[in-house]
Amino acid sequence: MQAPLSELVLVAIIGAGQAVTLGVLAIIGPVIVKRLSAIRAHAASAAADAREARDQVANDHTTNLREESDERHTENTTTLREVLRLQRSAARTNARRFRSLEARMTALETHVTNPN
Repeated sequence: MQAPLSELVLVAIIGAGQAVTLGVLAIIGPVIVKRLSAIRAHAASAAADAREARDQVANDHTTNLREESDERHTENTTTLREVLRLQRSAARTNARRFRSLEARMTALETHVTNPN
């Protein structure tokens, strides 16, 4: 069986452990402080951005943007359907006029080539 360590040896081991711990903290402490400062700066910047975004999207009017968008979509759809209807009507009218002109041109060509 091993003899128990003396009190002085235990105190020396504990002291050495503390010295190593303090040495490690002395080395990495400034790095940790620097990184924490950077994190604080980024957090402050993010908070400022969030405040600005909140100001930009604050809804201080009675119009619901989704409803307004839906209404405009409906209005645009209605207008486009009316434009298409008018275009179709104009196309039919122009087709009739073209056929009429074509018939008149054919009659005129026939009259010019065969005057009798």
